[in-house]
Amino acid sequence: MASGPNVSLSRLRLFLAPHAVPPPPPDDDDEAQGAPPTDRPESPRRQTLASPSSDSVATVTALNPLTKEFQRVRYLLQASLPGYRVPDDDVMIWDMQNPALSAQYEQATGGLLELDSWVAVEDLGPSIEQVYSYGFHAPHEASHAMKLTTGNITMDQPGKKGKKQYVLCKVATGRSMVIEDEAMAAQPLPPGYDSYYIVPKTPRTTGYCHEYIVTNTQQILPQYLVRFGYQWMDPKLRQRLCALCELLPAAVACRCCEAELCAACDHDTHAANKLMSRHARTPLTIDAARPTTYVGQNALVPPVPCRLHDTKHVEFYCPVCAVPVCVNCKMVGDHSCGEKGLHRLISIPDAYEQSLKESNKVDPLVESRKMLIGTRLGHITERANDVKRNRDAVEMLLRSTLDAALATLEAETSAKLRVLRCEELELSRQVQQIAWADEFLALQRQTLPPVAFLKCVARAQAATHRAARLSRRERAVVRERQARSPARGPPSRHRGRVP
Repeated sequence: MASGPNVSLSRLRLFLAPHAVPPPPPDDDDEAQGAPPTDRPESPRRQTLASPSSDSVATVTALNPLTKEFQRVRYLLQASLPGYRVPDDDVMIWDMQNPALSAQYEQATGGLLELDSWVAVEDLGPSIEQVYSYGFHAPHEASHAMKLTTGNITMDQPGKKGKKQYVLCKVATGRSMVIEDEAMAAQPLPPGYDSYYIVPKTPRTTGYCHEYIVTNTQQILPQYLVRFGYQWMDPKLRQRLCALCELLPAAVACRCCEAELCAACDHDTHAANKLMSRHARTPLTIDAARPTTYVGQNALVPPVPCRLHDTKHVEFYCPVCAVPVCVNCKMVGDHSCGEKGLHRLISIPDAYEQSLKESNKVDPLVESRKMLIGTRLGHITERANDVKRNRDAVEMLLRSTLDAALATLEAETSAKLRVLRCEELELSRQVQQIAWADEFLALQRQTLPPVAFLKCVARAQAATHRAARLSRRERAVVRERQARSPARGPPSRHRGRVP
């Protein structure tokens, strides 16, 4: 299946679906009416397929496991599954790149930041035929947003083994707007942004996994369909144990003994006699800070069959082709003549030693990129601090202005309240004066004889009228004095009015 150049996508889906059932026989009425067979699955895990017509069959190309493209996708798959092992013989990859979709994608996302994303086949809304033909947006469906993840693949059943089918997509995230909740993605994207970035509620301490929401499905390009088997690896079993005690992790490898030993067993065994002490042992862990003896000729190389000759094990490595080869490849195979025959082959242990040395070296390109990112992060931190300092300064200015305005308001209010209090007390005094005069007049009315009462009434009226005239004149003098007094400070907006 993997060696065929082109296969029908519907047949491929039948082959990949672990629980696929054969399509039901067509109904006579439907066949008479010419109703097209449905290709929508009843459920993500139990799918019923119908054979499309010959002119509408979408085709995919199976990748050769020896190609660099296959190895790149295989490497990315294993890197996205930390804690799981993906067997080399249980991976199949098909090329899903559609030229029409690629052109549409390039036109819609030219120059945007691109990321790789794994999308589970069972999570696809449309059928896989529609994904290949139309991408993630079918022509009869309205545009919808999609939540995508870049980085590690999250398994629904951790600690298990099984088989999965994923579509490796290229996603143009561009400039992302940060949101804390997925519901915020219902709003239109602001100008200048191309996607949403979902901030995790709890910061992740381990693993590389980031979630995005893309509102335009033209920014998603399906590239490869991958079917693989996976198996969970116990962290306790990831370290190779000592071949003798089988309790402690192995620390050194002895090719003469063909065993990997812990430090204690290595000392007890190789220090027992002078002959065994001559064995050259190689540390299994290499510390870049302390240069030590690398693997070299002392490496324990497990037998690995050749990719072209199953009966032979690889013994050499071609640095130019970056592939291991066997003796047959060197003597009569593809590396025996032609351009590849001129390639210099080195032994697997030497290649391993050189690869270890190279992997421990600092990559100048990566280091320069890290320095650039660190510099930009420092600039962003400085700008964020400047924004916060500006916020604090503006807040302090606003608070000081507010405090001054409140103090002025309090002073103006107190002054006006004092004026009103004066008017209130004066009017109250006048009311008391009138009541006092009326009370005295009532007393005189009861006690004085007629002639004396007549004189008293005349004096009482004269006193009351004089007090009223004095009160009106005093109010006029006060208003004239207030009008002549100079204005102090800006005009107050307090709406109180002194009568």
